[in-house]
Amino acid sequence: MNETNKIRFKEAFLLMDENNTGVITVNDIHFLIRALGFTPTENDLKKIDLAFYNNQNIDYLWFCDLMSTISCTKYSYEQIQNAFLTFDKNHYGQ
Repeated sequence: MNETNKIRFKEAFLLMDENNTGVITVNDIHFLIRALGFTPTENDLKKIDLAFYNNQNIDYLWFCDLMSTISCTKYSYEQIQNAFLTFDKNHYGQ
């Protein structure tokens, strides 16, 4: 994770941690990911929910790990497909 993202993620996490407990809830994480401009897949959200089925708190280190490993993107599937097709003029799919 680059330094710019570390700063953004830390600031966002601290905003969600209103009580200064060092943790946010699993309900907050869905909102926070989207607030940072990412579009998580349904599979990503399910992984998060399953990982915290019994424990509803996420600390900052786990949040950073999550943000560096889940397959969320700033672009929708359609945007990625359109970008790919821009360069795939002959529609070979390569």
